[in-house]
Amino acid sequence: MCQTIEIKTPTIEAFRSKMAKIAAVLLASCLAPHTTNADPGNPREFKASVEGPSAAAVKLSAAAVVRRPIQIEADERSEARAAFYRIPGRLDRGVARINFDTPSLAPMSFVRFCVRRPQDCKVSRMAFRPRPVALTKARMAELAKVNREVNRTITPKANTDDVSAEEWQISPGEGDCKDYAVTKRHELLARGWPSRALLLAEVVVASGEHHVVLVVRTREQDLVLDNLNGTVRPVSLIGYQWVRAQQANDPKFWSIVSVVSATRVAINAR
Repeated sequence: MCQTIEIKTPTIEAFRSKMAKIAAVLLASCLAPHTTNADPGNPREFKASVEGPSAAAVKLSAAAVVRRPIQIEADERSEARAAFYRIPGRLDRGVARINFDTPSLAPMSFVRFCVRRPQDCKVSRMAFRPRPVALTKARMAELAKVNREVNRTITPKANTDDVSAEEWQISPGEGDCKDYAVTKRHELLARGWPSRALLLAEVVVASGEHHVVLVVRTREQDLVLDNLNGTVRPVSLIGYQWVRAQQANDPKFWSIVSVVSATRVAINAR
């Protein structure tokens, strides 16, 4: 005959049915070591009934609890830890982010650039459910180096060509903002950065002139590489008017963009 222990837990509001199941499993596993009649060679069943949203009753053997750890899905494990231990999540302060609005026509000179250099306009390293690029110290140093070196090696030259005739070039001896931006993007692609994180963007500077920069999207924040500034800066410190930018999922297409402040709350269940 199996010995049964009834375990009652207080009602926990807003728990889903799977949370009730997890609660019962965890409670049963905690009580198992204190059960005097538990014999690993003679499995005894434990039943945990939970008064909650699902009023779930869970049965498991003492041998299963003693001999091997309980297997719980990863997402259930995270939710259980956050729920039972009330560990506050990591609260990331509000950061400025590029916001994609409506689709827009790409600049005509960019279209010609893609015809000449298709490798710089294709999707690279696009994995299933790709994760945002983490901004490590090494990656930040790499961004600063590329920004600094490209700004130094290209001599500034005003573009006097008509928009319909201008050409965007990679690593020219002299050039304007578009050449700086596509060169930086080319260099970072060659270093293994995914195309979804490197977006050319058109802005309007204080003088009213249109200007092109490179936006680097990371998990922590969006950064700007600009030939008018030697420092890699977050978009929150850029006083430009944002016009349009490449789309992250396909660099051949562009969208009207704006910069918005977004507060991200991530539950850290470690």
